[in-house]
Amino acid sequence: MQQSELVIYPSNRKMLGLGLVSLIFCALGAFFLWGIEEEGSSQLYFNVIGIVVLVFFGLCFIYLLSRLFVKKPAIIIREDGLFENASYVGAGLIPWEEIREVYIYEYMGQKMLGIETKDPDFALKKTKLNGFKKLLMKANKGLVKAQISIPQTTISVPLEELEESIKRYIQA
Repeated sequence: MQQSELVIYPSNRKMLGLGLVSLIFCALGAFFLWGIEEEGSSQLYFNVIGIVVLVFFGLCFIYLLSRLFVKKPAIIIREDGLFENASYVGAGLIPWEEIREVYIYEYMGQKMLGIETKDPDFALKKTKLNGFKKLLMKANKGLVKAQISIPQTTISVPLEELEESIKRYIQA
């Protein structure tokens, strides 16, 4: 049975909210870096924290800003598989026959759609990743069971609806 393609875009409202949170944390990092005057090792401690927070949340802000202005789909569900571009690392095309399980889970208070593939290293092998993205994927692999995690905050439809659509395609 031929099914039509389903295209899901990122939620602009959620991206703006996350961008605002990123800016607040950047300001906090800058405060740690330049606003606290301590003597000795305490100053070094505040500087290191400030740099880490500023760099991490600055990169998050740049990524979120780019997602707001570059209108690329987060998810495309089509006949040959699921195209995932909702996360920072973006797994790309995942053929239906490669998907073992799809489920919703919660990690650190955030709802996610987990996709487990038959090959545990599928996403790591498939995507063209720079060193930082590979590091993120390897870290994620140790934290959760799913190889691919799609956060609710990055898409404009409820995860339950997305899960249902994916399962419908898998069964077709």
